[in-house]
Amino acid sequence: MKPTLTILLAGLALAGCGPDRPPADTAPPTVTTTGGGGTTTATGGSGPTTAPDGGPAPTSRASEGRCDARTLSGVVEMQDSGAGNRYARLVVTNTGDRPCTLQGYAGMELRGKDRSPLATNVERADNPGPQFVRLAPGGRAAANLRWGVVPGAGEPEDRPCQPEPAEIAVIPPDETQPFTVTWSYGPVCQHGRISTSAFFPL
Repeated sequence: MKPTLTILLAGLALAGCGPDRPPADTAPPTVTTTGGGGTTTATGGSGPTTAPDGGPAPTSRASEGRCDARTLSGVVEMQDSGAGNRYARLVVTNTGDRPCTLQGYAGMELRGKDRSPLATNVERADNPGPQFVRLAPGGRAAANLRWGVVPGAGEPEDRPCQPEPAEIAVIPPDETQPFTVTWSYGPVCQHGRISTSAFFPL
């Protein structure tokens, strides 16, 4: 397994992160689109304004905005558990009326019932790493999550290792404002340590 980079999120001042993007007039080598009839891949780049069959050309990333807190909704879906770990997906949906794009990792902050910040220690994993994802209206993407339920150093063993979160604040890649997702999977041990992959299309 490749090493991961540990990032402490101190409040919501830290935005969700993604790789550097090309200038606005540069189209991507490939574009992955979700929603509608499934997942397709089209080649980007400068060229004619019509497709080979005479129809409209695929929309370039330069003409579409990033997915942000105003257009995304989310849910955490449990996948598996074992050896003191829990595995889930953070699934986001484009609720807007036009396509938007995601590339990279979300910022996250666990919150209690009163919405107060809880210990959150986010690690980036490369399963998968960053890729360009285009979400049509209603399209979905996901990030893989993993966290532990075994107390870490300095955590109690005779009671919950950490306060139980009620929600998780999620900041889309390259954005600063969060949207909230309900959390119902108990405490996140090892001082809120949670691993996340980059977003990928569903």
